[in-house]
Amino acid sequence: MFLHAVNPTGSTELSFNDVSGGPITVTGHTIKVGPVLIPTASTIVGGDIGRLPQSVVSAIQIQKGKETIFVPLSAYGDLGDVKSVSFNPMARGFRVSLHGGKYGGIV
Repeated sequence: MFLHAVNPTGSTELSFNDVSGGPITVTGHTIKVGPVLIPTASTIVGGDIGRLPQSVVSAIQIQKGKETIFVPLSAYGDLGDVKSVSFNPMARGFRVSLHGGKYGGIV
């Protein structure tokens, strides 16, 4: 597993090779959150009641060689304050994981 720190606002890029040696680039985008962007009701956004995340994941892009791998917003749209990203090469592909985040799980 390879771990890389996430920029709290802006872009974070992670490049590696899959098990067959092909290049993969993962780019995560985060934005700073203002009180207008996320409702404060804990029933809408999971996490600590009364505390909003400082930043949220706004996009994840994965490029494998010339192929773009689609990552749906539902996979990360409720994640805030992510601290790091990792990848694990696997026999049939790879896994990208976000770590240290809060507020996952919109109810």
